Amino acid sequence: MAVLGCAVPIVVLAQNCPARFPPGSVVPDPPLVSSKNGVLGGTFYAYFDGNPALGRSGRYCLMYSGDPTQPPVEAPVLRVKPGDRVALGFVNRMPATAERDIHDWNPALNPAGSGTSACSAQASMQNFATNLHFHGTNVSPVCASDEVLTTLVKPNDAAWHYNFQLPSNAPPGLDWYHPHVHGIAQEQMVGGMTGALVIDAPNAMPNVVAGLRERILILRDQDTQPPPPGVRYVDRPDVIDGLAVAPTDRDIFDAAGRPASSAMLRTLLAGGTVVTSDPAAPGTAPMPSVVPPWKDLSINKVEINFKPSARGVAGYTTSAVIRMEAANEFWRVANVSADSYLRLQVRFSVGGVPTPQVLRVVSMDGVPISAPNGQLLFDDGGSAPAGTVSSKPNKTLKVQQVLLPPGGRVEFIAPAPPAGQAGELVSMQYETNADSNPLRVLASLAGPAPGTVVDASRVMPMPTASLSRTRFVDLGSSAPKAVPDHTLYFSQNDTEFFITEDASTSKAVPPPIETAFSMRAGPSIYVPNGATQEWRIENRAPEAHAFHLHQIRFRVLKRYPSGDSSTDQIDEFALRDTVDLPAYSGTGRAPFVTLRIYFTEPDIRGNFVYHCHILEHEDKGMMGIVRVVDPAAMPVAARAGSAGPVASALAGFGLAHGVLAKTAALLKSWGASLGRPTATSVASVVPVLRDRYGQEIAQQLCTRPPKKPRRALVALAGE
Repeated sequence: MAVLGCAVPIVVLAQNCPARFPPGSVVPDPPLVSSKNGVLGGTFYAYFDGNPALGRSGRYCLMYSGDPTQPPVEAPVLRVKPGDRVALGFVNRMPATAERDIHDWNPALNPAGSGTSACSAQASMQNFATNLHFHGTNVSPVCASDEVLTTLVKPNDAAWHYNFQLPSNAPPGLDWYHPHVHGIAQEQMVGGMTGALVIDAPNAMPNVVAGLRERILILRDQDTQPPPPGVRYVDRPDVIDGLAVAPTDRDIFDAAGRPASSAMLRTLLAGGTVVTSDPAAPGTAPMPSVVPPWKDLSINKVEINFKPSARGVAGYTTSAVIRMEAANEFWRVANVSADSYLRLQVRFSVGGVPTPQVLRVVSMDGVPISAPNGQLLFDDGGSAPAGTVSSKPNKTLKVQQVLLPPGGRVEFIAPAPPAGQAGELVSMQYETNADSNPLRVLASLAGPAPGTVVDASRVMPMPTASLSRTRFVDLGSSAPKAVPDHTLYFSQNDTEFFITEDASTSKAVPPPIETAFSMRAGPSIYVPNGATQEWRIENRAPEAHAFHLHQIRFRVLKRYPSGDSSTDQIDEFALRDTVDLPAYSGTGRAPFVTLRIYFTEPDIRGNFVYHCHILEHEDKGMMGIVRVVDPAAMPVAARAGSAGPVASALAGFGLAHGVLAKTAALLKSWGASLGRPTATSVASVVPVLRDRYGQEIAQQLCTRPPKKPRRALVALAGE
């Protein structure tokens, strides 16, 4: 295996990624690819436009070809119906580079509990390995389906084939696809490797959208542009850290080279401009300085870039333009950003004052909040009997703003500005207590011009019959349990991010420790198929996080602190797959959500992941594995935790006393995924021990001859 730092072989790319649309462009409809005769076919090709010798930062793209006689298109919207088959080839044409040995997966993982080895033949990754996650599609986490743990497609490999069938009761709505290789997912998503997926089922959609012009808006983030000459960018976390320490310890300096005052730092946090100097670069003139957004944005590939003036005054390039075709349109909006929060609002200028408009929310995270019979998702009543279509407009949630964490989607009816009024789609400021998500205009809105003809190919049809409820729904009580089935919490340090089960609900002995996720990890949580569980997710970290669970939907039963009225309405009636948690102040109760999670579908079994959907945090360790199994197959260790067999297996390796505790604790927490530990199975987790506790343990496990059990080890393991 090649060693990091060696010469990097470069493959000449056959094609560059298409250019983005410049700021101020009219927002185009993204290209569409629809299933035919129940099958969505074709091939995706992954490309990278950067210079691999300079790292992995650059522009990525997914090009789709369904007809070799036609030019490929970038990241089309995939349109499928419930029950359709997705049969996509996937070819990696990114640069071939030296292999990395840090991604070897746990050989005991056995995807989907099938007893098979990893999905891909390779047990190592390259800098430009990739795969696809079909976010929101609720298909099984088995090989060639929505499996991201052991599926790696490396450059120059033969074509990988995704081949799976959508459930016949899949909810209709907006989902999406993106790469999900742990450790490099953020880079590929920020580079642009994302697209939308729509599940079409008109008879399961609320009739209130019938006849409306559909508009799909895909919001991505990308790295900010460098500052113009003579302007300095100041990182927002540095400003926050500066306010938290004594002035003499600050590393932001005023024009005279003195530590910045608190007033200066607050000006920077508010988006203002101050003059700073760099004592580490003598002779450098003080510069006007400003905090840039954490990431720039784009809307359907039209760039929305931060661009301060030569004097450092914060500002943006000209916003994109949406030319609406009717007084009301049906907007499907996806936040496919790697790291950015969006707090969406439509505003009209009324008397020169930006005035928020009412948005009628139809769907969240790809699941409608009401059915064609008019019944809200978690409402006992309805305007028409089940199985019929209401003649009255169905219920919607009327809100003035919608918060979308990274990965979130919303579908709503958007009003067009009246003649003579200006309108705009904005993302309002969202406080993460770390990275900057400032107020910015995403697009100016133009109402329909006289004589505008609505594009008939993009009009939503009228449902003709009401389908029964789709997946992951129960009409049980909204009151949470006294004790949740699992309590997980977010935490972090300067370099790593963690999601850990609290000792109060964990079955592991000893309780789990805060550990960054490793690809050599096994499942952290076991759930019997058919269960409806309640998980409490706490944020004990000093910045905001976003909880996401693959394959499954959940209902938000409780939120602390409570949200605004719009968020409260959405929590009450929506099914979600991604939910936000604000930053923890460090005192009092930590923010939390209580989720009712539906592990009820018989085809959702095996290993899949939960993580923070801020991809920088996921890549740095904020992820875990849940395994869903037949109730009869629930391992004893997952129910009651037992350390005895682990100690017995470890005892033969003669470990030095100084490493016994860490090794015993780790392997005991792995008991369920290893089965009954033996010398062979213990040796299989040596790479994990090396990752976590250094090469010393790995060497001892590999080289020490078996010995009789030591009293110290037996005591540590609790036998």
